[in-house]
Amino acid sequence: MMKAGALTELEGCTLGLIWVMGPCTIYAVRKVLEGSPSAYWSGSAGTVYPLVRRLAARGLVQPKEAFRGKRRHINYVITQEGLMQFRAWFGPPLADYVTAIPADPLRTRVRFFGALDLSTRTEIIDVACASLKSEIEIARHKHTVAKAGQDPFKALMLRGVELMAQARLAWLDEVRVHLD
Repeated sequence: MMKAGALTELEGCTLGLIWVMGPCTIYAVRKVLEGSPSAYWSGSAGTVYPLVRRLAARGLVQPKEAFRGKRRHINYVITQEGLMQFRAWFGPPLADYVTAIPADPLRTRVRFFGALDLSTRTEIIDVACASLKSEIEIARHKHTVAKAGQDPFKALMLRGVELMAQARLAWLDEVRVHLD
């Protein structure tokens, strides 16, 4: 359960992105969320633009007019209140959902593999493994870039992505053994 006034995960992440990137446009925040390896984050314009505007209405971020050449745009910066709430979002205490096992649509599907024939089960596992191997390579590359860019926390986050994908791949190898 979230306490009143507490930030949602997307709000906390968005404030964090604005803090990390410094003055930035909503479009820049969208691009980061769209590039996330997690389907959990929505980078859609219909989500991010209203979200940042709500954060501004709450005084957590502030719009600042800026120009690129003659072109006007709005950058957002985190306010002192935004920084205080962003830091409170981390915890402790940690809400139960922060450390809970996240929803996993692949794990859910495996639960019901009994409804499928062996060739369909095998195909699903093959497709999932190929996708995870691709995600691992992408995460490794991004991890290497982040380490070279001297951003240790981004590098650690990306290493977590890689390790989670490797764990899922190992689990799928176990599932494959029991398909029939």
